[in-house]
Amino acid sequence: MTISAKKAGKLGVVGLAVAMAASVATTSFAGEAMQAAPNAVKPYSEQMVQRMSTQLKFDEETKADVSELFAEAREEHQELLDDMRAFSSPVKMLSPKDDGYVDQIEELAEKRSELMVRMDVQQAEIRHEFYELLSDEQIAMLEAKKQAGS
Repeated sequence: MTISAKKAGKLGVVGLAVAMAASVATTSFAGEAMQAAPNAVKPYSEQMVQRMSTQLKFDEETKADVSELFAEAREEHQELLDDMRAFSSPVKMLSPKDDGYVDQIEELAEKRSELMVRMDVQQAEIRHEFYELLSDEQIAMLEAKKQAGS
């Protein structure tokens, strides 16, 4: 049985809508889990800087530089998370019985995917800048820790 290009496109959009709905649910669940787990280390937190400082044996200058880098990253990360949360309400308010439902979901999904790309790029930039602050020995320690899975 063959599917027309138009039907295949609509099926793709419906699949995207389902994926987006699942993503919203996962994001909401993850947010609730973070609130329920107060001991969890949040990305770019001062607590994370302290742990890394101890584990990687930062000198005072490196610790200050990492702290400053992570403070900037926290602000940018929070802005992106706030922008992503702004998409969950419109998705919840849409009804599958409405005309244009799929088109609206597709538009929201595209905007959300743009935010995901921005988040991935931001994380890569921060990781790159972080590695530039480390010595070769500290990078080796960090990589060994990653390999060990802890």
